[in-house]
Amino acid sequence: DDEEHRLFLDVSNDLSFALHQLEIEREQKKFRENLDELNRTVNLSPLVVFRWSSDDGWPVEFVSKNVVALLGYTVDDFLSGRVVYKELIHPDDVDRVRREVEKNSHDIRVDLFVHEPYRLMTKSGRVRYVRDRTIITRNSSGEPVHYQGVVFDVSDQVEAQNLREKSFLESLSRTRELEELLRVAKFVLDDGDFTTQAREIFESAKNLTGATAGYVALLSEDGEENDVLFLDSGGVSC
Repeated sequence: DDEEHRLFLDVSNDLSFALHQLEIEREQKKFRENLDELNRTVNLSPLVVFRWSSDDGWPVEFVSKNVVALLGYTVDDFLSGRVVYKELIHPDDVDRVRREVEKNSHDIRVDLFVHEPYRLMTKSGRVRYVRDRTIITRNSSGEPVHYQGVVFDVSDQVEAQNLREKSFLESLSRTRELEELLRVAKFVLDDGDFTTQAREIFESAKNLTGATAGYVALLSEDGEENDVLFLDSGGVSC
């Protein structure tokens, strides 16, 4: 009886262990399937997932396969170190991006931050504006060890905004020019003194062109020389 009981316990334990291992394998398989599905979803989306080390230059430790659609470089280009992410940032933006990383890294209360849009240079030489949402992974001392981010192309939005701003400024400039011309025209109609009129037209021309100095001269009757009516040196001795 004792032997049978011992055998029963051994079989039960072996069966329990086998069932437990089977359950673990099922969970692992389910996890792998979910992970594969997540990877497929990410790689079909415009969102590129990065994991950077906090070491100098932010070496890339992981990047999703769809990075090739955004930048033209492959996963292996980044993981091998042939391509350095920091070196792809536009020279006019890299210092600002670095300051944003340092500012948020030094504040241990921050675990997520969003960069202002910055430019990346693609393999073909094209410039792309991207937005970058980054999570900071810290060690027990609060020091950053990794940055995990989602980078996505916002070139169309930024360029559209730039176009709207340019159109607005051009509209303001045209309005300003029209107002200045109307002001001078009214002055000319209201004042009959030529010298005063010429001076007012000169000042208006300075306002419209941004000039700081100049003069108004009349050609002499014989056409041989200019008769300077007035001179504005802009505060510089002549």
